[in-house]
Amino acid sequence: MISLVLEDIELDLLNYVNYDFATKFNVLPIRRYDNGVIIICSEIMDKVINDLKVMFNDNVVPYIRSIESVQQNIAHYYEVFKSRQNLSDENLDDIYDDTIRTAIDMKVSDIHIEPNKSGSNVRFRRNGELEMFKKLSFRAHKFISTKIKVMSNLDITEKRISQDGKITYKYNDFKYNLRVSTLLTSKGEKISIRIHNNRNEYENIIDLGFSEEQIEIIEKYLMKKNGMIILSGPTGSGKSTTLYKFIEHINTEKVSIYTIEDPVEYEIDGINQSSINEKAGLTFDEISKNILRHDPDVLMIGEIRDEETAKVAVSSSVVGHKVFSTIHAKDSLSVVTRLIDLGVSEFLAIDALDLVISQRLVKKLCRCKKKKYIDEMIVFNKKYEKAKYYSPNGCEKCKFTGYSGRILLSEILVIDDIIKDMLLKKKIMADIRKYIEMKYFEYSFSQNVQTLIESGEVYIKDMEILK
Repeated sequence: MISLVLEDIELDLLNYVNYDFATKFNVLPIRRYDNGVIIICSEIMDKVINDLKVMFNDNVVPYIRSIESVQQNIAHYYEVFKSRQNLSDENLDDIYDDTIRTAIDMKVSDIHIEPNKSGSNVRFRRNGELEMFKKLSFRAHKFISTKIKVMSNLDITEKRISQDGKITYKYNDFKYNLRVSTLLTSKGEKISIRIHNNRNEYENIIDLGFSEEQIEIIEKYLMKKNGMIILSGPTGSGKSTTLYKFIEHINTEKVSIYTIEDPVEYEIDGINQSSINEKAGLTFDEISKNILRHDPDVLMIGEIRDEETAKVAVSSSVVGHKVFSTIHAKDSLSVVTRLIDLGVSEFLAIDALDLVISQRLVKKLCRCKKKKYIDEMIVFNKKYEKAKYYSPNGCEKCKFTGYSGRILLSEILVIDDIIKDMLLKKKIMADIRKYIEMKYFEYSFSQNVQTLIESGEVYIKDMEILK
C-alpha cells in the first residue's frame, strides 16, 4: 500500500481532474515529469487514460496501487486542495507559514511568488527544477507579499524598485535564513526567497562529494597560509556551502578568520562575519578597510562581482593573507580571464590564484534506476560506445521521478607555475587547456562525469546537455 505525504504530489494538478471523476474511476494525479503526468489508479482503463490525456493535454503514466490506497489518498489530497483553494479571512495568515514550512519539508532551494492576471503562482525550485506549488487569489497574494516584506524589514510602500532583505525563520527547533528579493514586473511585484539553513548537513569536506583525489589536493591548499582559492559555478550550484565548509575546516584558535558577505548566510562560531548594509554605511569598501586593521589571517569574500571586490581579494592574497571567494565563470580556467575583465592587473590576478574549483549540482538517480546499454554517445569529449549506463525509473521512495536529490559535479584546477608562465606569456588557450588535460585530467569535469555515469549515480543524457 502506498503511503504518501503532502509534498509527494503537485496539488495544482487537481485543478484538471474534478473530485467526482477521481472518485468514480479511482485515479489521482501525482506530478508532471518528462514523459507526462504520473497518476496512481486501482486499474488501467483505456478510456479513462485517454480522458486524462485530454484533461492534461499531455501523456499519462499510470502506476497501479490498491483501491484502498488510492481512495484514501484521493480523500486526503482533495481535502487539502480544497482548503488551500478556499482561504478565508480567518486563515489568510496560514498562507505564509504553510508556504515556508512546506518548502523546508520538501528541501526546496527557492520560492517564487509570481503575479499574474488572477493573482499569483507560487512555484518551488526542487532538485534544480521548478514545480508549481499553488495559486493565490489577488487578496492572498497581497497578504503574503506584505507579510514577507514586513518580516524582512523592507519598505511595504515601495514597489517601483527592487529590494533585498532577510528573514530568520524558526521551524522544528532549527533556524533558517530566508533571503528575500523583490522585482517589479509588468504584472506586479514578484518575490523570490532563497532558503538557507544552519543545519550541519555535512560533517566534513569529504561529505561534500569530491573524489578522494580531489580531496587530497583541496586539503593541501587549505593548509597553505596564503594564496587564493576561488569557487565558480552557476547560481544554486552549492558554492556557498562548499565555501563555508572550507572555512570550518581551517577554523582553529590559532587562525583569525573574517568574512564579508551580502548577507551572512550561515553563522559559524569562532569566525568574525560581517554583512554589507549600504543603508547603514556598511559598504564593502568600509568593511574591508576595517578588517585589515584587525590582523586577519584569512579573508572570505562572499562573491567577487565587480572591480572593487576583485581588487581587494587579489591584493589581500598578494600581501600574504589567505583568501576565499566565489565568482561566476563558465569553467576553471575562465576564472583568470574573469578577474582581468573586472579590472585586476593580469600579473596580480595570475600571481594571486592558487586553486580554482568549478562545481555544479546535478540530479542523482534513485536506487530504482534501470540498467541499459548505449551504442554511441559523446559526453564532455568522452566517447561512449556500447557502454553500460543507468536511466531513471520511478518508485514510491523517489515520488515516481527516478531521482533522489542532487550530487556534486566538480573540477579542480591547480594554477601551477607552468600555467602561470603560459598565461603571462599569452600562450593560446588551446595549448593551455591541452596541458591542463594532460596534467590534471583526474581532477576534471570529464573524469568526474565518467565516474558518475559508470557508477550509476547520474543519467548519461542529463550529462550530455550540461555543455
